[in-house]
Order: sequence, then structure tokens, then C-alpha cells
Amino acid sequence: MNEKLDQLTDEELMVLYQEGHEDAFNRLYRRYSDRVYGYLRKRLNDPHAANDVFQASFMKLHRSKAQFNSTYTFAPWLFTVVRSVLLDWHKAQKRNALNSEFREETFQASETDEPLTPFPRPELSKLPETQRLAVEMRYFGELSYEEIATQLETSPGNVRKLVSRGIKSLKSLLVKSGE
Repeated sequence: MNEKLDQLTDEELMVLYQEGHEDAFNRLYRRYSDRVYGYLRKRLNDPHAANDVFQASFMKLHRSKAQFNSTYTFAPWLFTVVRSVLLDWHKAQKRNALNSEFREETFQASETDEPLTPFPRPELSKLPETQRLAVEMRYFGELSYEEIATQLETSPGNVRKLVSRGIKSLKSLLVKSGE
């Protein structure tokens, strides 16, 4: 079987992998792992980060294998998955940097005698309860829409609407207050 796998196209191997043939995945991995890792190393200065994104990319490929359509070429699909994971990694890094700055500001503020308010903006408390909760969970709790939906016992689509409306309301409140 292994010799036969060598003769198959990437697309045929992916179809076999979708059907549960692990050897087909191993063959694809051998064909593409060096290219994927090289692609990531060129875009990330940190070899540890490149390793993390590399592993996450192949995990996402595994989770997304059912979405592959054999009428398309495998390599561009794979690199779309890799780029997606890389972009997610960059977003997470930015979010972590912003959170560190926020925590540092909170720590510095706590050293003063002024009492801390639970929210950085009093306008947040003026939002309807569900909007306020959705915005807090999304931006302060960093929860996904799905996680928020579970807590609020609603759909992720409704959570997106709540957050969007909450942000619009906050903008208008800030404009009214002159900031």
C-alpha cells in the first residue's frame, strides 16, 4: 500500500485521509511539512512560535479535513489553513500584549488611593443588561461568541448582534459626553 500511496496525487491522498486512512495523512505530512515549516520560519522570528503554529496548522488540517473538496488543488488549500492559523496566532499575540498593558495600568492605578471602578468607562453601565454583559464577556473576559452564547443561553449570532449594538451604543454615549 505504501508504494501505491507514493504514486497518488495530493488530492487523492486527502480523499483517502478523509475516509480514515492515516497512512495517506502521513504521506501528505512528509510531502509538505518542510515547506510549511519553512513558510512559517520566514514569517516568524521565533523558532518556538514557528513550531507552535506548525503544530496548530496540522491540527487544524485534521479538524478541517471534511471541508476539503477534491476538485480543488491540495497545496493552496493547505496553505490557506496555515495562513489562517498564523493570522490567529498574530491576533492572539496582539491581544496578549494589550492585556498586559491593561493589567499594568490597572496595577498602577491600584497603588493610588482612588477606588477602582469595575469598568474603565462609566458609559458601560448605561447599556442594557444583556448588551453590557455581552460586551464585558467579549472584551474583558475574552470569551468567544460561542462561550458567551452558552452563558447567556442564546445563539452565537444573537451574541454578535448584542456586542455590535453595545459597541454602537457606547460610541454614541462617548460622543454625547464629548470624548
